[in-house]
Amino acid sequence: TRDGRDASADYLESGFGPTNIFCAAEIWRMCWNAVKPWREQLGSDQWMDVKYEELVKNPTALLKAICEFLGEEYFESMHDFHRSEIGKSRGATRDHKPLGHPTSDRYIGIHKNLLSLRDQRIFATVAGKELQEAGYELDVEPMEITEEDQALYRELDGRIRAATLDAPEGHIVYESYNDWVIDQREERKRQGIWKD
Repeated sequence: TRDGRDASADYLESGFGPTNIFCAAEIWRMCWNAVKPWREQLGSDQWMDVKYEELVKNPTALLKAICEFLGEEYFESMHDFHRSEIGKSRGATRDHKPLGHPTSDRYIGIHKNLLSLRDQRIFATVAGKELQEAGYELDVEPMEITEEDQALYRELDGRIRAATLDAPEGHIVYESYNDWVIDQREERKRQGIWKD
């Protein structure tokens, strides 16, 4: 789990994903609510919540706990992801820059600089309840958003995404990422660490 405001700020800065704070907040809320039943139904031997902020502040302790939970051996080299070929290549891109350097807490609270007060209030309206459920403090007052405003945010998001896909190389950028994901899955199958 990551602070939804920070996750939304990252969405809006990326070359893919939602294009306005309303839609970014909707996606974060949807993801939070999608796993809620699993959190409630699965025991502690089957479910482990990991907070992004705790992971980046104390990566060694949390990685050891995750490995123990998974029944896997912990290796100090797990912290060297940024030195791997994929870490270097993905870290050289704007959307995946954090992969190019060691774990850091520098991305905690980025919403305070990247989201306007109005955007923070919109997020609070859309996903404030879920943000508090996740253990984060809501520090702004939600604002009223009419159904007409909601429809406009969704319409604009769809138009911008469609325009991006139709732009020169738009399909290539989006499709190449999907191809990369598929290639990674196929490689994991070959290594025996992924099954359909």
